[in-house]
Amino acid sequence: NGKTASKRTYKNGMLDGTSYEWNPQGILIFEGDYQLGKRHGKFNKYDEQGQPSLLQTYREDRLINKMKGSDAVLEVRN
Repeated sequence: NGKTASKRTYKNGMLDGTSYEWNPQGILIFEGDYQLGKRHGKFNKYDEQGQPSLLQTYREDRLINKMKGSDAVLEVRN
């Protein structure tokens, strides 16, 4: 369909920067920040309509915050 399915950046062969994934309709379903191959920053998943289903924050590949489902939606709207 000509739409971008994902975008990732690498540094020295490791994920580095923000990665994105879109569904076939072009709706963002994933975004995650990496630093030299480790999760570092936001790591979010969205449903097929683009609504947050899981919002996470990582620091040096360790989970430090997590919200699911309706909690994630409420957090984004506030």
